[in-house]
Amino acid sequence: MLSPLTDAADDGIRVRPTELQLCVVGDDLREAVATACGERDDYALETVPSLSAAQEAGSDADCLVVPAAALGDDERAAEDADSREPDETVAADEPMIVVADGTGTGSDHRYERRLTAVLDRDTLERLPARAWDLVERRRLAALSRRSLASVEFVGESIAIVTPDDEIQFASRSLAVRFGYDLETLSGTDWRALFPDATVDRLESTAIPTVADGWRWTGGCTAMRRDGETFPVQLRLGGLADGSLVFVVESGDDGPER
Repeated sequence: MLSPLTDAADDGIRVRPTELQLCVVGDDLREAVATACGERDDYALETVPSLSAAQEAGSDADCLVVPAAALGDDERAAEDADSREPDETVAADEPMIVVADGTGTGSDHRYERRLTAVLDRDTLERLPARAWDLVERRRLAALSRRSLASVEFVGESIAIVTPDDEIQFASRSLAVRFGYDLETLSGTDWRALFPDATVDRLESTAIPTVADGWRWTGGCTAMRRDGETFPVQLRLGGLADGSLVFVVESGDDGPER
């Protein structure tokens, strides 16, 4: 079940912040980050000695900036190294920039968290833009969650799909309709919900229509997790960050509009 957002969090979600709070792990990295940000007046820096310290302090920072070595060397991150990824000490919805040292450390690691960017030290001039992008993605995701929570009350079968084609949020009714549980459905490629012919049609017709700023509605064939197909009416729209909104209704192969 989706949890409602608190009033205290509301303004930070509806309105883009004017200043970015960066929490930098390690004094050495702080100097490099400060140089990268230059004379910008839309950021503030705080420094902590380790990733564990950042978590214990309960920092209000918008984005963590972490040297790749800290993810492997931090004692607390290493406690369960055999059973989890080293970046799991950071909340899944917390933006994080990992700074690789240019020798391959960190740059070859696959960070599965959606709100993570990896930069080499010699490309830190990109850090301010990357940090703002991650924070904005988190804000838009929170708005999407709130919108999705509202449609639960009217029983809409709806899914929000990231620009990387993964289902980020789905309503319970959509999960039931397609034979999934919510936990399994999250992170699934949207193409798993349709047979190949429908995927080809949506990719060639519907999605380009949405990319041009329009909404697309049409009948098509959907597919449950067990492979059974069934007819639906699909409404497809887009969000500001490039995400797609799928609204699925019972129906047949009606006309597109």
